[in-house]
Amino acid sequence: MANDWAAIRKDFNRYPVEGVDGNASENAIMETLNKYGVRKEDNGKASVEIWGTGAPLREFLWSEDMADACVFVMEHVDFKDTYKPGDKDIRNCHINIGTGKELTIKQLVGKICDKIGFNGDIVWMQKSRMVLFAN
Repeated sequence: MANDWAAIRKDFNRYPVEGVDGNASENAIMETLNKYGVRKEDNGKASVEIWGTGAPLREFLWSEDMADACVFVMEHVDFKDTYKPGDKDIRNCHINIGTGKELTIKQLVGKICDKIGFNGDIVWMQKSRMVLFAN
């Protein structure tokens, strides 16, 4: 987090957090950011806490593609096609819709850091221990 308070205030005016906007004091803004794991370290470098290991995989789907898939399912899939005939209990009749392309949370964080030009530290909070990966 650079000392670019004009940019920080602009962001807080656009997206207030817990009622704190860009007109708040620097201390109030920093307290709010700290609650969400965004900190300025003693060395002046920014750090962001991310919960977990970063290992879980996630898949992202464009909302319009999801809408198209839903329309396709409504027009072409009958409920009886989602289970085996003769089953006593009809369960697990869900339909998965996705791209089949996954990335780890760690990869996602890296992409976000690259996109916004963040060169601070990412701190992975794993249960009760902290693992620091410096950029």
